[in-house]
Amino acid sequence: MIPSMVFLTYKCAKCDTTKIVPLACKSRICPQCGKKHADQWVDELVDRLFVVPHRHMVFTMPEELWVMFEAYQSLFKVLMDAVSNTVQQLLKDKHRAVSGVVCVLHPYGEELNLNPHVHVLLTEGGLTRAGECVSVSFLEYGALRRIWQYQLLTMVKRVLSRSLENSRLIDRLFREYRDGFYVYAKCRVSKQ
Repeated sequence: MIPSMVFLTYKCAKCDTTKIVPLACKSRICPQCGKKHADQWVDELVDRLFVVPHRHMVFTMPEELWVMFEAYQSLFKVLMDAVSNTVQQLLKDKHRAVSGVVCVLHPYGEELNLNPHVHVLLTEGGLTRAGECVSVSFLEYGALRRIWQYQLLTMVKRVLSRSLENSRLIDRLFREYRDGFYVYAKCRVSKQ
């Protein structure tokens, strides 16, 4: 191994076995090269999508919730369901349509720190029950953020044990984030 290379060291807590994983070019876990793989994946995915405009969105949550997701791995399923419910509710309430959605969980941030967030590729519109295509290029960001917060916190509350500490945290997050949780939703992706 070259001394100047960056690498991760994993050590088993039970048997003390150590594994060194170099973070070299073409590694999916390399913070720099992993983005190249993600961009390539998006390009390949776009070729298989409906020929309609899509929106790239990133659903985030406050740091106070990160510890819960680390402690209770089952919450990652709740996270994905909350994202799906959010985007479907946004279109269904106003346009009575169901959108096309691709969700990708990112449990870590750029620095490989715990930072659960979900990247979403969403059709700008959807299909009604009658099979009609409805185009929706304008998203109401305020509503999106509030729906996201409501979906995530109520679903987490249902799954977690009913402790006073959990209830207080969820109530506090509703109070402190009156505008909802942040969702990046401005990047439009179009098929050439």
